[in-house]
Amino acid sequence: MFKKMSVLSMALSALLVLSACQPQQTNDQSADSTTNQETPKQEAPKADEKLETYIALTDPTYPPFESKNEDGTIGGMEIDIFNAIAKDQGFNVNYTAHAWEGIFESLSNPDVALIVSAVGATPEAKAEALLSTPYYFTPYRLLTMDKAKMTDWEKLPKIAVSEDEDGFEDVPRFGVKTEQLVTYPTVFLAVTALIRGEVDAVVADSTVLQYNMNNELFAEHKEKFASKTLPATDGAKLVFAVDKTRPELLEKVNKGLANIKASGELEKILRRYGQDPSLTTMPQ
Repeated sequence: MFKKMSVLSMALSALLVLSACQPQQTNDQSADSTTNQETPKQEAPKADEKLETYIALTDPTYPPFESKNEDGTIGGMEIDIFNAIAKDQGFNVNYTAHAWEGIFESLSNPDVALIVSAVGATPEAKAEALLSTPYYFTPYRLLTMDKAKMTDWEKLPKIAVSEDEDGFEDVPRFGVKTEQLVTYPTVFLAVTALIRGEVDAVVADSTVLQYNMNNELFAEHKEKFASKTLPATDGAKLVFAVDKTRPELLEKVNKGLANIKASGELEKILRRYGQDPSLTTMPQ
């Protein structure tokens, strides 16, 4: 989901731009290794030197969308989807790891073509980039260990949100007060806190939360999990963010996305990651 840009991120953006476009994926951030959750390994397509190559920035700390593989390459559900689009449209992609902070500012670098990093179709994103047709729908989801807490959950004293999402800013729109919110570095750690009884509920991106709920470390607790999706905004519609000076690339992305939807390739990728293909249908 799209994160609001801070003053600090804007101040650091110049430094981030310089490091983001190196061919090597040098960003030291990686997915939380404590999750013990493997993502389906899809072999990266070999680059064709005859084709145009675009640099795509991504924050590989947000499985199942993006994460670093053991060999240091970047993979994940969204990466596989965009690789399929690139193959359909005949271009190469060089994924470069970049912290989320400052990622949109780095689109000003002439070498950077787009962002492939679970971007939501928010007003902030629209102001910064050309947005593709939405490829996926992932609203917030509520998780508790007691079905009785699903009713009037907004009144629960301790509700966990993740620092790698916009939960602290977004969840109050459901009627929750900020003093009820407890932040954790990742969704995995928020779910762990729920199981330990440290919080009453977790609110997180539906896809990421379900991915963590299926973690084998939580297997003995799955029967106690009670969850539901929450009312969504446009931020739940995921898109690819393209540099404003590259409308021709946006056209390619949209055409490729339409083609992999029609061919069933998008559905295959989603199912490989245990996701529901019906979520590619956007609510009006």
